[in-house]
Amino acid sequence: MKASQHRTPKLIFIASNKRVRNSHTFGLIIATPMTKSSWLKSLFRRIFKRRFIALWLAAGCFVMTRVLHNHSGFTEQWYSQRLYPHIGRTLIHISDLFSFSLNTIFAGLLVFSLTILVLVTLVDKLKWSRLSLILFNLAAFIYLTFYALWGFNYYREPVYNRMGMQHDSISDADYELLMERISKKAAEVRTKMDSVSTERLDTLVDGAFRRHAGHWGLPWLGCNIHPKQMMTEAWFSRAKVYGYYGAFSNEIHVSRLCTRIDYPLLLAHERAHRLGITGEADANFYAWLLCYTSASQELQYAAHVFLLRHLFDAGYGKEFMKAIEQDTIQLKADELETGWFKRLTDRFLKLNRVENGLSDYGHMIEPAANYLFQIEDIRNWNDKPARPKAQIRAKKTAVASRHQAKKKK
Repeated sequence: MKASQHRTPKLIFIASNKRVRNSHTFGLIIATPMTKSSWLKSLFRRIFKRRFIALWLAAGCFVMTRVLHNHSGFTEQWYSQRLYPHIGRTLIHISDLFSFSLNTIFAGLLVFSLTILVLVTLVDKLKWSRLSLILFNLAAFIYLTFYALWGFNYYREPVYNRMGMQHDSISDADYELLMERISKKAAEVRTKMDSVSTERLDTLVDGAFRRHAGHWGLPWLGCNIHPKQMMTEAWFSRAKVYGYYGAFSNEIHVSRLCTRIDYPLLLAHERAHRLGITGEADANFYAWLLCYTSASQELQYAAHVFLLRHLFDAGYGKEFMKAIEQDTIQLKADELETGWFKRLTDRFLKLNRVENGLSDYGHMIEPAANYLFQIEDIRNWNDKPARPKAQIRAKKTAVASRHQAKKKK
């Protein structure tokens, strides 16, 4: 057979990174070095294979969080106020189709899948290197999903900017005065909370959010007014956890094992998370503010006791606290979680710009005090007649207008 009759093979790559081709004239195999561009393309293909895409996207997401950490205004305007409301409404419409918790089902399936993967690896049906790659990709996917659906709210503007308040330092004397005035308010609106149904409290909290969310710079998402029941209430109650928010399904869960006076603050706290409030102190502040400004006597009493509890934990007004009925909030900052759950939650909060970790729950007293001194003028409560409601409403409207003006700028 003549050399010219030989069929010319396609260009191929071999392990030595040489290009191989067949000579049309002599039928000889001639090896030539790869060009620089071809080597870079080959390296790019190896690094950015499909199995590594989730890891690279997670790395990019991490870099983005570091950038947004210093650009809270951009995050507030483009993510928290524009993109997140659409994400939140979509997730709520989906989760409200089910009476059970999708977040709990997701967690159960995740644990079950991980268990199966480990068992398959132990019986030599799967290599450990392959298992490690699967686990890393799974963790990267969860990380990406969490931040895309809710987590970027960690980098939004502080509560003082959203409320149009100044961040003034509060002296010990002012805290003592606050304790005295709030304790008297609590005595005026004292209510036997055990006789109030959770259904009524659900309705009251929902109505208060509908009225006030827009004035406080929060998007109203629209949702089922009743929270979903925690499927493992007994286990969570041992860790002193009576409510949590599921970011992947935008669901709120409140335990029926909590005391009735705790219930409205817990519900409002988790619903604040649903509206994009990530910090625990901020969520506690909005929960207190919602109940404090409500027309309901039950919610007002719960708000007063809640604030008194945190002031008492901070070391203020112990003599006033002794005179108040001890049906106080059980969610103390140092008792929220125990053991490994406490350490895990504390670490998670610190990684997401909540510098105080779990102790952040009790730091709501400072924004609450600033609100009472700046907006409600609490110093003059006993020195002159109470201001008309129309005057207080006008001042709150002015604060909301300043916030809207800042957003436009």
